[in-house]
Amino acid sequence: MNNNEKAALEAPYDIHPWIVNGLREDKRFIPNPQRPAYLEYSQGKMTALQDTNRPNFMRGDIVLVSFMLGFTVARDCWYPEMIPLEIIRVGELPSDFTTHSDYASWPSDPNFNQLMSGDILFPIEGIIKHVASIIY
Repeated sequence: MNNNEKAALEAPYDIHPWIVNGLREDKRFIPNPQRPAYLEYSQGKMTALQDTNRPNFMRGDIVLVSFMLGFTVARDCWYPEMIPLEIIRVGELPSDFTTHSDYASWPSDPNFNQLMSGDILFPIEGIIKHVASIIY
């Protein structure tokens, strides 16, 4: 088991240096030894992201994230923990759709094209039913 108090942190993947440095400062947290699954849903099936034509998530990808929600309760406080289980690419934004990484400046750009109620980019209902059938 990972122990951030005395032993080296262990995980079956490379831990990003930012996380390692942060964990040196705060001994209460450890990296999850189980990474979320990275998948793509296409043509009715799930495929490991690494086995697709685009093996990395890219800007403009539309993803569905499933997670487990847990609560830690102590004598003086409590807090929720969201643990990602799967990150699934379910589509891509159209190429003419612009996004900005700094939403603090939104809507200063008059040409900012944001998603609006009623926009249809892909048939999400089928994806949700498929994912739900896997989980339940």
